[in-house]
Amino acid sequence: MKYTFVALLVGLSFQLQAQQIEPSESLVSFELSNMLINTVEGTFTGMSGEINYDVDRPSSATFSVCVDASTVNTGSKKRDQHLREEDFFSVEEFPTICINSTRIQSTPEGLRFFGTLNMHGVVKEVEFPFTYAEGKFKGSFTINRLDYGLGEGTGSFAVGEEVEISIECSVNG
Repeated sequence: MKYTFVALLVGLSFQLQAQQIEPSESLVSFELSNMLINTVEGTFTGMSGEINYDVDRPSSATFSVCVDASTVNTGSKKRDQHLREEDFFSVEEFPTICINSTRIQSTPEGLRFFGTLNMHGVVKEVEFPFTYAEGKFKGSFTINRLDYGLGEGTGSFAVGEEVEISIECSVNG
């Protein structure tokens, strides 16, 4: 009986072991309106953190993942530098953007993430559907940039308030 219990604990430890994030294959992308007629697209890289996921028990999963805020890339060096400054991401004060799960739920449609997004010193609850296949998690959701104090002095005409965020996180193991 004692050995069965130890074997069970070892088995659970192996199943719930953290998967390593593959930073070169993981990113956060975003898009929002610009001047009401254009769409600005960009990415963040430098993803790190810990994911514990068991395909047989997805509701026991935990996610604690961050990206390097200074890696913002919209394809315009001037715009990217402005986004790193105080009125947007303030990367010196807030070097990471992090998402942490509070629970994962299996639904008839798939999986649903519930947790917090910590950006620019503001922590807000988020929830969104996501998928897992072949070592890759994918999900997307929308936020209001003003809820996080991003570009408060910039009007909604110049920079849209609603930001569509997509996360692709590749893991090994």
